[in-house]
Amino acid sequence: MALTLSNISITYSETPLLKYSPYPDYNNKIWNNTNIGAYYTCEGPFGELEEVLVASGHPSIFGEPPIGSYVPLDIDSNLCFERETRLGPYGFLANRGSGGVHEIHSSSDESVWETTNWGLLQTKCFEKNKDRYEPAKDPANIHSVDNTREKGNISVIARSAEQPTVDPGLGEEAAQKKGLHGMPDASVKKTTKPRTAVLIRTDSEQNYTSNDKQNIRSIVTELSLRSGGEYQVWLVVEVKDPDQAFWTDSGAYQNAIRSSVPDEFRNMTILWNPAFLKEKYPLLPAKVGHENTHWLIVQQFSQEHPEFELVWNWEFDTRYTGQHYNLLEKFYIPSLHRHYDSIFRRSVENKYSPEEIVWGPASHPHIIPLGPVQPVPEPTEDKYKWGVGEDADYISLMPIFDPVDTTWSHRNDVWGFDSDIPRRGSLGTHSRISKRLLEAMHQEDLMGNHLGDELAPATTALLHSFKPVFAPMPIFLDRDWAMESLEKFFNPGPLGESGSSEESPFSKEYEGRFQGTTWHSKAVPPTRMYNNWLGNEEGGKGGNEWEKLHGRVCLPPMFLRPVRA
Repeated sequence: MALTLSNISITYSETPLLKYSPYPDYNNKIWNNTNIGAYYTCEGPFGELEEVLVASGHPSIFGEPPIGSYVPLDIDSNLCFERETRLGPYGFLANRGSGGVHEIHSSSDESVWETTNWGLLQTKCFEKNKDRYEPAKDPANIHSVDNTREKGNISVIARSAEQPTVDPGLGEEAAQKKGLHGMPDASVKKTTKPRTAVLIRTDSEQNYTSNDKQNIRSIVTELSLRSGGEYQVWLVVEVKDPDQAFWTDSGAYQNAIRSSVPDEFRNMTILWNPAFLKEKYPLLPAKVGHENTHWLIVQQFSQEHPEFELVWNWEFDTRYTGQHYNLLEKFYIPSLHRHYDSIFRRSVENKYSPEEIVWGPASHPHIIPLGPVQPVPEPTEDKYKWGVGEDADYISLMPIFDPVDTTWSHRNDVWGFDSDIPRRGSLGTHSRISKRLLEAMHQEDLMGNHLGDELAPATTALLHSFKPVFAPMPIFLDRDWAMESLEKFFNPGPLGESGSSEESPFSKEYEGRFQGTTWHSKAVPPTRMYNNWLGNEEGGKGGNEWEKLHGRVCLPPMFLRPVRA
């Protein structure tokens, strides 16, 4: 990560602006020692890509997040993002005479966006950098993937120059003093880079606001173009006509895209509808409602695009105020649980007997596991080696919990499987899944075994011995909570877990506990906060007159959902 002083000044703040680049120092000696191929810069609609401008520090009202943490995710929390400097390169047009930086952003010219082809820009970028990436592997050969865990051996993949090491035992304050970004181990052997697809979910009736388009442009630029094709971004559009067989006719397919997606995004669009899924999964039980088929198109995408080892499922109403590249890898309460990777982890382990720990696939007589085999029979025989350093097959942004004994609305969304199968759930579908986990989900659906949207990834991982993790991303609250109250209301399970109890916050009677958070489908603050940040009045805050008294809203890196901007 690099922060460099810019020569840009703004009249609405005395804080100097910094150019923010979370990318590795491509092509330097350390990077070359750990990466195959060379990095080549890519162009955007206006040629050379601009860095995002930030201010150092953060508003005093945003202290340490009461739930989650920046430290395990290696995200610098001591940065502040303002609307014009954050979204200016993607078409945000500030009021003239505001003293802003609009003069440097010719990107506010709408005529340029109208002729932009983001799909083509991404393809050209990948072609320039394709020697850096792994060749595509057959998605069906789930056991042919090089996976030394299956043999009982240990594959410790040390972090490379793209992933600077961080001591996850540090608290927020100590991490800021020490510096969040350390040097990599230069002795790691050279490797190619796996590619990741980002699937932004929407439908054919979506009305794209200016901010929607700016958000998509920022995701494509920061994840795909700026990284040299490490990511590729797609719009996955549900056609609201459930019976239209658009996939049988290229003309009908293109007409459906033209009628539902802005010109600039058409070459990065994938269409689907229930009729398409029914053809691909003919044994899907008739009782499965359309609302529980969210993952089927992701599974089909993975079948058709085996070049992507990982897939992010990205909800359209999500916003991230920070820079997207250095974003997600890893609901804990820091002031109570303390250091995530040491004290918190051990406290969880000590609450469970060896028989209660999940080790390998959950045993069930009618499930043949497709995932890796545990190297030793019991977890007590493993010295924290199995799977260490390897990518997770499922990264959830909400806790993975046992829905048994809760009154969660989706706990019994199980079809085809035996009704007594072990299961795990996680709220929401904004998450990352590996190709091999998607393959296991695909194989189960081909046999008519189906799980609800918020059960499928975590439960399939449990049944087939894949690696799921919960990334404790920072979540803020709209009022002060005592840590004991947070623990009581968000982790009320018999062993201090979030599930396994009728009192669970995921039980339908208690979902209201999330209304005051910054991340939940029922949360209220995200839309108000984001609209205030854009300069709009909402909830008695924001807008021109309010900003004359209080100044512009500046936010730390924050994931917000739902946002209706």
